Amino acid sequence: MKKCVFLCAVFSLVLFACDNETETLTEDVFGYDYVPLNIGATWTYSSDSIIYRQGGVTRDTLSGFIQEEILDTFVDGIGEKTYKIARRFKSEWTGEWESTRIWSMKLTDQRFTRTEENIRFIKLVFPVQENVFWDGDLFYDENIFVDLEGDMIQPYRFWDYNIESLGNSFVEGNISSDEVIKVSHVNFEDLFEKRISEEYFAKGIGLVEKKMTILDTQCPNDNTCQGDTFEDWAEIGFILHQRLIEFEL
Repeated sequence: MKKCVFLCAVFSLVLFACDNETETLTEDVFGYDYVPLNIGATWTYSSDSIIYRQGGVTRDTLSGFIQEEILDTFVDGIGEKTYKIARRFKSEWTGEWESTRIWSMKLTDQRFTRTEENIRFIKLVFPVQENVFWDGDLFYDENIFVDLEGDMIQPYRFWDYNIESLGNSFVEGNISSDEVIKVSHVNFEDLFEKRISEEYFAKGIGLVEKKMTILDTQCPNDNTCQGDTFEDWAEIGFILHQRLIEFEL
């Protein structure tokens, strides 16, 4: 059973000290700086993936680079400020960026959301604290099917979001941070499904790393499984690893 929707930021904006004076909490206490949002900001990631199709017969490997840029803001249907993101892709570092998708994201007092391929995810809740759980799928059906190049899969089954740990490290080229939080979306495996998804956010930088393993198989039904791991006998799904290599805020 899922945990409560959020451990909402039902925290007072003031703390009472022993001498009855008050101290106003600053924004960094809540953790808003884990997702800095500025028009013109860009994040560039290396991206490596394997796509399993046609009963596992076809396994396509794709490597390249993804860039996200905040283009502008607009007011959504409920009157909240929303950021428009351009996502671009190229397979070679020396190549030209290709426009791929327009996504969006929004930061409120209680949560950070992103809309990706028309699916709205609650990525973070505030204040940022370890072992906080929430329903990241509040705005979508966890049982929805997604078309994976002709095969249908339910990638969001069993997801149960939580801030698993604080104070992690990230190093990639000239980028380094010791103030990284790990957000776990799902860590589930049985005979037929494997679901692992996690994201890492660095203070003052934003998303620095993303890992996803979304795989299905039916081979235990007919004893055709070969290999030692789920990845060996998987028939449909994907594995994704994305790491930040450049950013400008």
